[in-house]
Amino acid sequence: MQRVPSSPRPGWRDTIAHQGLVFSETTDPATGISTSYWNEFACYELTMDEVDLLERTSENLHMMAKDAAGFLAEESLKPGSPFNLGIPREAIEYATVSLDRDDPSLYSRFDLIYSGNDGRPPRMLEYNADTPTGLVEAALIQWYWHEDVHLKAGVTGIDQWNGIHEELIAQWGRIDDHLGRLHGLRPHMYHFAYTDADDSGEDLMTTGYLMDTAIQAGLTSTLVEMKQLGLDRETARFTDGKNRHLEAIFKLYPWEEMMFEEFGPAICALKPDYWFQPAWTMFLSTKALSAALWHLYPNHPNLIPTYMYPDEARARHDTMGMSEYAIKPLHAREGREHRAARGGPAHRPARRLGHRGLCHPGVLQAPRLHRLRPPAQPPGPGHMDGGRRVLRPGHPRVRRPHHGLLLPVRAQPDPPLGAGEQCWHPGRRRRRALRARAGARAQARAIRVAARLAARA
Repeated sequence: MQRVPSSPRPGWRDTIAHQGLVFSETTDPATGISTSYWNEFACYELTMDEVDLLERTSENLHMMAKDAAGFLAEESLKPGSPFNLGIPREAIEYATVSLDRDDPSLYSRFDLIYSGNDGRPPRMLEYNADTPTGLVEAALIQWYWHEDVHLKAGVTGIDQWNGIHEELIAQWGRIDDHLGRLHGLRPHMYHFAYTDADDSGEDLMTTGYLMDTAIQAGLTSTLVEMKQLGLDRETARFTDGKNRHLEAIFKLYPWEEMMFEEFGPAICALKPDYWFQPAWTMFLSTKALSAALWHLYPNHPNLIPTYMYPDEARARHDTMGMSEYAIKPLHAREGREHRAARGGPAHRPARRLGHRGLCHPGVLQAPRLHRLRPPAQPPGPGHMDGGRRVLRPGHPRVRRPHHGLLLPVRAQPDPPLGAGEQCWHPGRRRRRALRARAGARAQARAIRVAARLAARA
């Protein structure tokens, strides 16, 4: 894997905003420093062997994570178990039922660390299968960058590792088929819920993009704010702001927060099977997943040693003999309350969600790349073969200066594969046609949503 210098497109900031990336500029609330995490001064270039390695690793890690979810479903309810997830018992029971039903998943995102040139295999930092973002950048923005910089310039022998857009459309079709078989009737309406608590526009744009992929899959869809959702107690059905019953809903809102809110007990009691991501992803959105994986697969080459770190161990400064380590709370967004240490104790106040943390050694020992070389992140729609064909470097939802910038990616075929139209991705022509048809609609939607955000501001 090489980091290749690249010349930014003229007016690229306006271009990416026009295409939907209206949240590329972010301000660190602690320092007040603003930074742009989308970067066009360089890109990553991978060989096909590296692409294949990352795909195999992602697929294997996902299967291991499903095993770990089953382990957490059993272990977290045992009295005295260190694998206490810090969420209500009824939430664990709902997530377990969802896991046993094998409720379909739409997509997920691995955060991997990999340099490609130090002999070390990719290793998992985190796995987010509940509220993964990064779709606008990965599926649309970097593809348009590839079109402008390579395809329109007639550059041959280079493709982009990027099939997420088409796989999302296909996965919506599979989900619609599944719900139709399960209930004897396909949903008449798919709701896409976001929260207006996010003033950056990221949640709205991500939810809007996913809704657009559902529309392209032929599904009738509508946007709704989370605060507009309610419960019809007479029919025991959830409703939108117009009192329409929810038949299928995607929400970019964490399950662990929903469980502590007004309707948390109701949704746990009803155990619906039409919420996406499904409830079993609660087991994959906790940092305890890393500890469960290390417990089940000790010394696995794609894992970092991770252990549960209960309050009593933290109180006696027990770091299990490690001089370099990081402590993470079980549930946190955007890197909040993470603490790294070297040669001494590190502490964070106990949080409401379980009052437990994770002792996560090895993160500081992992290869530290230049700030423009953040970890690789391949998001994967559902569990389909084509869904891991995106490398999304950077943006572990944390957009702060010290976490690196997002760079586009391209894939360089190995010499035996040839060049030009013999490039490695078999669906290249189909992808171009799909994106050409979808581009105008997606851009128009992005402009409308961006205008709404500007008016709200």
